[in-house]
Amino acid sequence: MKNRRLLLVEDDENVSSFVAEYLNNNGFDVCVAASGKQMRESMEEGKPDLVIMDLNLPGEDGLDLARQIRSADNIPIIMVTGRTDMVDRIIGLEMGADDYITKPFEARELLARIRSVLRRSENVASSNKSDDKSSKDIASFAQWRFSVAKFELNDPEGNSIHITSAEAKLLQAFVSAPQKILNRDKLIDLVYGREMSPFERSIDVLTMRLRKKLGDDSMIKTIRAQGYLFTPDVEWV
Repeated sequence: MKNRRLLLVEDDENVSSFVAEYLNNNGFDVCVAASGKQMRESMEEGKPDLVIMDLNLPGEDGLDLARQIRSADNIPIIMVTGRTDMVDRIIGLEMGADDYITKPFEARELLARIRSVLRRSENVASSNKSDDKSSKDIASFAQWRFSVAKFELNDPEGNSIHITSAEAKLLQAFVSAPQKILNRDKLIDLVYGREMSPFERSIDVLTMRLRKKLGDDSMIKTIRAQGYLFTPDVEWV
């Protein structure tokens, strides 16, 4: 089986060489870019399966580069931020990054994040659907249609709505448990496959993004001090 191709955008040579060697030793083919120019050149040579993007880059910063990627493709992105870069982290999640990791980080944690994001992006079945829904893939709600297997979302007019793997995983959790309150800890686990860290806001940002794409805030209701509730009836077809 062909190794998955990763693009690491990092200008610190010590960090990039260590991370690239570690990931190569764990079954990935890693390309390294130290700037936006090198990133674009690498992507012209071959589309990566996932991009690891340091936000603190000279010249074009990581947020600008991530926007460029997201405007053209749905390649999964993991942001690398400093521990104090909360604002940039939130902005990155708002514009479509799939996950983030803070410096300094353990190489094993980055590897786990990469594998989790790749699993989400290629997921072909809902692990949290009940048995009687296991043979059905399309969730229909409020005239919207969502394919769990293909991560495809269509509005009531049939238009395809761009959705990231993290947004798709969150919507999958909601349509699998309509009219039930899902707390933030549970959603973090379902979407990211990890426990919630202190002051974790990624699930709130992700929910906000999904609301905007659905165009109706009432579909996902905030239940104070409890979590979120998906209000529409859902039919599986």
